[in-house]
Amino acid sequence: MDAENHPDPFSEGMMHGLFRAMQVASCAATAAQVFIHHQRVQARISAERNDRVRRALQAQLRAERLAVRAGWAPALDAEWRRENDLLRVAQVWGLAVPYAEPNEPWHDPTAAIAVRRCEDRLRDLHPYAMAFYDRLRSEGHGQMEAMAAAAPLFARYPRPYDASSQPRSALSAGAGAVVPWLADELTPDTAGDADGRSVLARRGREIVDGLQARAAGKGRDPLGTGQLRVVLESITNLPDEVIDQVIGATDARLGPSGEKRQPGRSPKDGQPWQRDFPTPIGEVVAFAPRTTPATDRGTASRKPTGKRTPRRPES
Repeated sequence: MDAENHPDPFSEGMMHGLFRAMQVASCAATAAQVFIHHQRVQARISAERNDRVRRALQAQLRAERLAVRAGWAPALDAEWRRENDLLRVAQVWGLAVPYAEPNEPWHDPTAAIAVRRCEDRLRDLHPYAMAFYDRLRSEGHGQMEAMAAAAPLFARYPRPYDASSQPRSALSAGAGAVVPWLADELTPDTAGDADGRSVLARRGREIVDGLQARAAGKGRDPLGTGQLRVVLESITNLPDEVIDQVIGATDARLGPSGEKRQPGRSPKDGQPWQRDFPTPIGEVVAFAPRTTPATDRGTASRKPTGKRTPRRPES
């Protein structure tokens, strides 16, 4: 499908809603014009002195009412109302409402029944707009005036979601008391007493154990005390004396290279160059003078004279 002709559902929905609102407003405006026309004709009839002209005008009003009655008569059928959409029901309402006013001489009882049933059907099809219509009617506005004011609401969604609100109690002002659900393990203010320092030290040891476990899980060597100090000072707010305590306890468990000390092993065991495979580097250095070639022994045993013999240029 061509990108230029691709339908936009949002634009189509807005245009459809706008068209629906315009049609409802047009029905209300047409009904108001018909009502004004009947008022003018009725005023002319009342002012006319000629009986023949008066009878002709009355016959004209009856003919118009009978012609329009054919338009609102289907609204009396419940099946017709269920099968037709909002625009068709609004059109029938617009045809019947000028003749539904009981105080006017051109009143038709069937028109009033058709108006009530069309309004009930509109409440089912678009309860959002009809709620505003009913509100205006309760305030004393006329049917055509209320429908014209509610017409723009027919462009909106007929059943907007209205989430139920749950009342919540207001928060009271704090008085500086310690809230029980707050974590007090990383509070530097508690480091002033022995219990607070022990809590912070335990938390520091947990962080160190977690770092070492993560390094072991990735196959890396354990972190040294220097690295642990940098980590604790950068990612925590532990006091310096607590960090010193944690590092001291960790230093007692780790060797110079950061490995855990095993019982029966010396600190030198933590130096990997002392136990290289296949021959330790210390034995290689100690054995090197005894394996000097015979051709170089004389040179190696000479003592330096302090004078350097000039080198002859090569020919």
